[in-house]
Amino acid sequence: MKYGYPDRAEPGHAEIVLALYGSRQEIEFIDDGCAFDPFGGPAPNLDGPLETRPIGRLGLHILRSLTDEARYERRNERNVIRLSRFVASANLL
Repeated sequence: MKYGYPDRAEPGHAEIVLALYGSRQEIEFIDDGCAFDPFGGPAPNLDGPLETRPIGRLGLHILRSLTDEARYERRNERNVIRLSRFVASANLL
């Protein structure tokens, strides 16, 4: 809310859509906040000393490492983040 709606006093709208297509799980996060591509910036530097690293982007790094595909698009004045992961069918039971 703080970053997605900086000029609005009222809350925005958000949706989460979960789907399973065969062996692919998909999660889609949709909101009507300010345009923001979380995957557009550089990957964090994980090799330098901890005290010299800038704060931020580690959550996005973890998210990308746990998914097979992560995409962002701006569609109809809304942010759409789609995360996909392939799962073995035995894990679905």
